[in-house]
Amino acid sequence: MKLTFTAGATSKAIRIYVEDATNGGALTGLAYNTTDLVWHWIGPGDAGSTAVTMATMTVGTWVSGGFKEVSSTNMPGVYEIGIPDAALADAGPVNMMLHGAADMADVTIELQVDPVPTVTQAYADGAIWLDTNASNTNTVAGTDGTIDNPVSTIAAAQTLSGSTGINLIRVAADSTVTLTATLSDVTLEAMGPANLELNNRAVTTCRIVGFAVTESATSSTGTEWIDCRFDDVSISSGFVSGCLVRDEVGLVYPGTIEMKDCATLDPVIGCSFNFSGYTNGRLHLHNWSGDFEVLNLGDSVSQSLYVTGSGVVTINANCTGGDIYHSPFIEIDDNSGGAVTLTPIAAISVDATKIDANVVEVLGEPLVEDNSGRLATNASTFLNNGNLATTATLDSISTLVNRLGAFTGTGVNTVLGFFLALMRKDADLPSDVGGTYDEETDSLEALQEAGGITDWTPTEREQIRYRLVMDGDTSAPADTNLPQVAPFDGGGAYAVTLSFVDDQDPAEEIVGAQVRIVRAGFTDIALTTDSSGQVHPKLDAATYTVSATAAGHEFYSGSLEVTGADSPAAYEMPLTVTITNDPPNTITGLGFVHNQAGVGEDGVEVTATLVEGTGDDGYVRDGEALTDTSSGGGNISIAGFIRGAKYSFQAGNGSAVTKDIPMTGSNFQIPELIRTDS
Repeated sequence: MKLTFTAGATSKAIRIYVEDATNGGALTGLAYNTTDLVWHWIGPGDAGSTAVTMATMTVGTWVSGGFKEVSSTNMPGVYEIGIPDAALADAGPVNMMLHGAADMADVTIELQVDPVPTVTQAYADGAIWLDTNASNTNTVAGTDGTIDNPVSTIAAAQTLSGSTGINLIRVAADSTVTLTATLSDVTLEAMGPANLELNNRAVTTCRIVGFAVTESATSSTGTEWIDCRFDDVSISSGFVSGCLVRDEVGLVYPGTIEMKDCATLDPVIGCSFNFSGYTNGRLHLHNWSGDFEVLNLGDSVSQSLYVTGSGVVTINANCTGGDIYHSPFIEIDDNSGGAVTLTPIAAISVDATKIDANVVEVLGEPLVEDNSGRLATNASTFLNNGNLATTATLDSISTLVNRLGAFTGTGVNTVLGFFLALMRKDADLPSDVGGTYDEETDSLEALQEAGGITDWTPTEREQIRYRLVMDGDTSAPADTNLPQVAPFDGGGAYAVTLSFVDDQDPAEEIVGAQVRIVRAGFTDIALTTDSSGQVHPKLDAATYTVSATAAGHEFYSGSLEVTGADSPAAYEMPLTVTITNDPPNTITGLGFVHNQAGVGEDGVEVTATLVEGTGDDGYVRDGEALTDTSSGGGNISIAGFIRGAKYSFQAGNGSAVTKDIPMTGSNFQIPELIRTDS
């Protein structure tokens, strides 16, 4: 047998089977001290084997060199042995042999001792694995916290993170992680629905992904919360992205909390942000969605809320001050009696030093912040009548104006003024137009009245639609005085007559054939043969390709050479007839074969041969015999008889009988046949 262990493994026991050498059966009754029983092993690089000092043991409890029969009655021949730790100390092949006892066949054992995996190999995806539903609190690097052997506490995961240098902790679905100490400098990632109980612990410079978060953190400075759900929590400065909020979020000093693409989880329960004790605190909600309530704003010094997105912000009556900066799609319900200063973002004052400029956005572009936390007036921003803007915004506006052109922008010198002057003769002429344009004579209205722009009358439109067979309407209009337009004949120097006849009957002229005459790069005309099967193009001297199609005929293509002679002899270009006969209408013949006793008999062949057709032109009939052999108790069924034809029927070597096939019905009875067995 061959078993695999990891180098350095200890206290390992295995089970072996001992065969009776005299009869091939199980050998029972051996013990560690059986006369002449010996055990040796040799490891990688060893010069010789090592004898094992054998000892008794209890099945299931390892002892070095232990040897114990499992059960001579229930499992005869099966013994448990305790592998000495020394045999598994080094990586490589290890061979063992037990032998020597009376009637005992030699037992050989091959072990493969693998090297201890590196930390990188042990931890799948470079992560410590945590499953709070497991029961492993050990912290052996390379062994514990693997995907196959996860630890069950965040404390054990943090210990392994420190010893291995791995900062990613992945948490199994349905786990509940309860912090018992400060969590710092790790990424905590939920691999499915999982809970995180902050338990009044600090969470600093971490990345928390995908958790349902509850309770309060004493601090969360520098922490990112990604795709989480907040249920009645308290957090401090940090970054929040793609999270859902329910119930109350308490804001803990110090710093700024940035929230982007977040929303109210439950519109019925709603959510709120509590500024109580949040000194110098700033909450920025970027692209927020949903309604929420603001509590205790103004409770401490320098508190502000910045919000863009959509929803209703309700200011609770317990708010006594502070600032709220909001985008146009945010509706404010102020119950503070005006205690809170409300400022639309489009009119942010440069003196609003309480605003964190990192997150103030003007037309979607964030401004920058200097070291003092005030709004910077560098290359990214400028002052414009006491308001903030961006050079990028101004550059865009300037580019737009340049593309429109140098409109004065007053009076009629606007885009609208120019359009009016182009269309109406009574419009005021913009002075920016310049040149000699005169709206009274050059506008669209003036040109139409002067006849420069005309339109078809209703009668003319009706006749045009008729000539073009538009809408499938081929009925002539009431007034048919509109001149007929002859098809284009090529306009060449020489009149040519092309005749199209049936190649099976040259006297039959093909009327209504569609003819196309092409000379690449010069001529491409389409004509239809007249009542004489002819077309009459006018062509210059050259070689042309002529193609034609007609109902019931194959496509024709050929060459035409015009030599210059006016009105040459007619070109006979036959079209090939396409036979379109339907397949013959067939019927099935039925019969019954029996023996002298009237019992159905199988294995008798009945044939039918076509001797006379139906007289219909266009068909070439197949004279090969139709056959069937009786089966299923003497039944005969022959398909493929042509209705109206005559067939000769024969059973075995009997006499032939002819029959006319009926024209109606789905089947018929074959004629009576007499056979003799050979």
